[in-house]
Amino acid sequence: MRKTTIFRSSGGIILGAALMLWGGTLQGQDTLQIAVEEDTTLQAQAQVELPDVHIVVEGNTLWDLSDYYFGDPLLWPEIYRLNTLVVEDPHWIFPGEELRLGPLDRSAMVVGVPVVGDSAGPETAGQVVLQPGQPGYEPPPEGVPIPEALPPPGAPPPPPPTESAPTVFAKEIERRGGITSLRSPGFWFRPIRRGEFYAAGFLTENQDLPWGKVLGAVGKQTLRNLQASSSALLYSEIEVEAPSGGTYQAGDSLLIAVVTRDVSGYGRIVHPSGVAVVTEPTDKGALAQVILQFGHIADGQRALPLEPFLDPGAVVPVPVENGMDGRILAKRDLGPLPQQQDIMFIDRGRNDGVALGDVFAVIRSRAGGAAPDTVGYLQIVHRRDRTSSGILMFIHDIDIAPESPVQLFRKMP
Repeated sequence: MRKTTIFRSSGGIILGAALMLWGGTLQGQDTLQIAVEEDTTLQAQAQVELPDVHIVVEGNTLWDLSDYYFGDPLLWPEIYRLNTLVVEDPHWIFPGEELRLGPLDRSAMVVGVPVVGDSAGPETAGQVVLQPGQPGYEPPPEGVPIPEALPPPGAPPPPPPTESAPTVFAKEIERRGGITSLRSPGFWFRPIRRGEFYAAGFLTENQDLPWGKVLGAVGKQTLRNLQASSSALLYSEIEVEAPSGGTYQAGDSLLIAVVTRDVSGYGRIVHPSGVAVVTEPTDKGALAQVILQFGHIADGQRALPLEPFLDPGAVVPVPVENGMDGRILAKRDLGPLPQQQDIMFIDRGRNDGVALGDVFAVIRSRAGGAAPDTVGYLQIVHRRDRTSSGILMFIHDIDIAPESPVQLFRKMP
């Protein structure tokens, strides 16, 4: 077995660098000590045993095999490159195929099929039997039987012609409840995360919410007459004005947000920029520390008591038949084309039975009464009484816009 170092995520490295910059002054590096420091770093990196080959089973894809063995699903082309003699089309892999996970030993390559088993005599055991049509093949003398080429020991039987496992590039091949989907799409969807819940935003639904106001970042200011506004960074302190008739207490959590354009009949869009925790009440409201940041936090933004997030745990949504219909009301962010991770608001909410983690398919009608096309999937990450906020997980077509119909595709149990 070979050892491969897996770098699981660059996000952690970036965060670590940011905390170093925030926590203290960086020291200069002695170039004579580079080799020693690199050895120390290598000792801290994760080491995993990487097998030489992987036997494909039902449900495997090049995408998830790359994620499992290399720590990055985007490295799937490397597996395909190493297995072009086995995988004719990267769209499809079949149970029973042996996929190499590392470079071949070119010194041991011989054209042919190894003969194994008791049927091979001592003169041919372990040798290579050339097949008709291969370079160097010579037919045996008349009356001499042709040795049988057997599969390697322990190899699974070949799959039937119709059995296959789709990769991330597989075409849509299954229809359920009028919605076209990939086969075995369960690995697509996952429980929602706390950060997604608070960062998504929502529609006010024309309700009068208890808004406070961010007065500005706290700290010693210079050139006050030249400073028109202030901004806050992660873990810095801001001053917040309480709503009329309200007060803040130490420990209260606040959602800091920008209130943007109006969506007819459903109120205005609330676009979060961070979360802060009150540290000390003041005459005007309170001082609060920024603990989460999703965007630019500046004076004049709004503050709202933070609603609790009920973590669903490891539960994932399950398929449903003929789910409820709805439509997209608006995109949270303006832009000409939809993109993955965009937030879309739909006209179904808590009163309709929508739950956090539910998945809606964005569909497009077809002429002649044919089954509709699926052009994308929205996973619900925030909900209110009449509306919900969904994150665009997958895009099959750019035809995703306000008024696009949606249909419940997978439901939280």
